[in-house]
Amino acid sequence: MRTLGRSTVRRRDAESPSTTVNGMTVVAIVDLDSTLVRGSYLFHFGLSLVRRRILNPRHLLTFVVAEARYVAHGTEPPGIPRRIAECVLDLVRGQDQSVLADLCWRFVGDSLDRFIVPEVLVAIRDLQDLGIPVYIATASPQELADAVADHLRLSGAIGTVAEVRDGRYTGRLASPIAHGVDKLNRVRELFVELNADASRSWAFTDSINDLPLLSAVGWPVVVNGDERLRAVAKSKKWLTIDIGPHRANALPISRWLRRSARWLGDGPTVDVP
Repeated sequence: MRTLGRSTVRRRDAESPSTTVNGMTVVAIVDLDSTLVRGSYLFHFGLSLVRRRILNPRHLLTFVVAEARYVAHGTEPPGIPRRIAECVLDLVRGQDQSVLADLCWRFVGDSLDRFIVPEVLVAIRDLQDLGIPVYIATASPQELADAVADHLRLSGAIGTVAEVRDGRYTGRLASPIAHGVDKLNRVRELFVELNADASRSWAFTDSINDLPLLSAVGWPVVVNGDERLRAVAKSKKWLTIDIGPHRANALPISRWLRRSARWLGDGPTVDVP
């Protein structure tokens, strides 16, 4: 059964046993845009609504500008997430939440495979094989994040939650945008809920805006990082994954994850091939 736009993390009902160390869970957090998928998935969703004549093309302008600036700078300029959120909230004000959720689910089912970054998905599957639950954390709407997590059989998703009353959007946020420090705060709430050990957990992202999240976990992974984040990763000796036209270091991801899984603890928590 779907759970729509909750302020807490949406999780799958049936989970395989999680990897634990000293009684605490090990978790992986994966960013959505330009990490798990190419570009802004919310932009692609908006474009699909324009093509179906559900959304006026002029409403897509904010997303187009944000996407262009992201391509130019490698990260979101200040204020962009807030402006996008305001645009989305204005568009959905008064609309039935279940209608938007269904549109998200249909879009994800039809398109996700075209936008997914396969090397990151392989890393996710390896983590899941090790018993590590994987959650998406994104500034995109909770409904879209939920649909992606369910399609990929992930453990759940953290997204930006819009306020809903009597099944309809009010045009306001129910909680801060899941971006930067506020994304980290949501992840910390999840860690408390799961009794997770941040020092042994993972985070995958591409943006300097997620530096607070990367700094809060024991195993930060920079995927196609922007210039500033690459510099930080180099100084801190974080793992970096560059997936360009030649896929320079994409192939060893799976083997690296399995070898590095020995950090899980001294006891027989997991067998590493």
